[in-house]
Amino acid sequence: MELPNDWLGALVTATIIIVLAIANYIRTKSASPDNSKLVTAFGLGYAEREQVERLIAEVKRIADALTDKNTEGINHRLDDLLERMDRSEQRGHIQKPRAPR
Repeated sequence: MELPNDWLGALVTATIIIVLAIANYIRTKSASPDNSKLVTAFGLGYAEREQVERLIAEVKRIADALTDKNTEGINHRLDDLLERMDRSEQRGHIQKPRAPR
């Protein structure tokens, strides 16, 4: 049984491709592990830590701004209360506290 030249060429080509694929698989299987995953994980961990630090800094800044705003509002209300008390004293509605005996 004789194969035509076209079939023989296709069979040789397929055999070479299969042998090269198996050799490539064996070579990559026994190669040292890829360290790019480790480097990527380390880089992502560092970036995540930096983002968390930035988030904390921004939250602190917002909290400080809110505290300043609340303090300003409280001070303003206290000043208003003092002014009202002074006006009431001038009108004679409030008696000044007596000195203890």
